[in-house]
Amino acid sequence: MSLAGVVLAAGRSARMGSPKALLDFLGLPFVVRIMEAFEALEVKTRVVVLGPDAPRIQPVLADHDCMIVENPEPETGPIASLRAALRALQPLIRGAARSSSGMAIGVVRGVAGESRSDR
Repeated sequence: MSLAGVVLAAGRSARMGSPKALLDFLGLPFVVRIMEAFEALEVKTRVVVLGPDAPRIQPVLADHDCMIVENPEPETGPIASLRAALRALQPLIRGAARSSSGMAIGVVRGVAGESRSDR
């Protein structure tokens, strides 16, 4: 079984005043430290979900192999970001589901908001 690392970074960070993903953590942006942790753990599939601050966050991710996904509805909260990540991962999940039980793909479809007619 393989794993995917997902970073939900689409929030507005209104109370912080700047994107949390860019906050300094031991000399580097927080999101970079998370990517380094995924890399150290050999998590091959990495997804970063971004929102309105995507143009500011994307450049710091340039040296990291990750899939960048934009959340089209960041105002609806983290579940929309999770759905965006799962939609981006669906081709990989479908392949894994074919080699195991179909239960996992049903759960993913439910969380991703995909109906049976979307297949």
